[in-house]
Amino acid sequence: MASPDTDALNQFLFNSVGTWHHDRNGLKYLQLLVVFGEIAGIQHFTFFIDQVEDFTSTADARKIQKNVKIIRDAFLETEPFSSLASFVFQLHPAAQQKLRDAWRHEDLRSLDIDDPLNAPVVVVLEGLDKFPQARLLAERCLNDPEVNTPNRMGGIMPFTEGALQKIWEATKPRPRYFLRALHQVLQLASDQKCPIIDETFVMPLLSSLTNFATEEDAINTDVDERLA
Repeated sequence: MASPDTDALNQFLFNSVGTWHHDRNGLKYLQLLVVFGEIAGIQHFTFFIDQVEDFTSTADARKIQKNVKIIRDAFLETEPFSSLASFVFQLHPAAQQKLRDAWRHEDLRSLDIDDPLNAPVVVVLEGLDKFPQARLLAERCLNDPEVNTPNRMGGIMPFTEGALQKIWEATKPRPRYFLRALHQVLQLASDQKCPIIDETFVMPLLSSLTNFATEEDAINTDVDERLA
């Protein structure tokens, strides 16, 4: 942990520390990271915990209670986290419903998304309800400096405005479905050496794109459409 060689640390954790140790001691590794960060002069940490629903999907009430207790005891009330760290939890409404009783039992602040008192601490991720939002998302992704080429034309090229709107209409409101659809269409256009993706190109694909965007929702009946 004290080595300036980050690659050596990664190799040690990957090759020398087994899965069992990762699962059993992962929290200790995180605590060590925070302690070393504090020694290095870092005054505050923010941890983003994604997909909290993963530990509610197959867990019974007792297991959920245990996990929430770990969140309270280890993350929120124990050093080095309590004075140095903030936590942002991302989860679906269905998971929030399963966590609700355990969360309250541990005297944690309510996460109810419809409670106006929670406006400072709860953010509802909405979908791409308007086309300008989808256009901006596509433009930012297509022009990401880490992936675009020096001769990149900018804007939403190779998509035309009309083609992009058709894809959005077929996949809205989920950003994930929209971006996946764009990727699939881009791959197809690249294979066919098509320099411009216009409405003529995407029209035959719309039925498949719509089915692709609705399949997961048909399987998951707990999806809350307010979330992206």
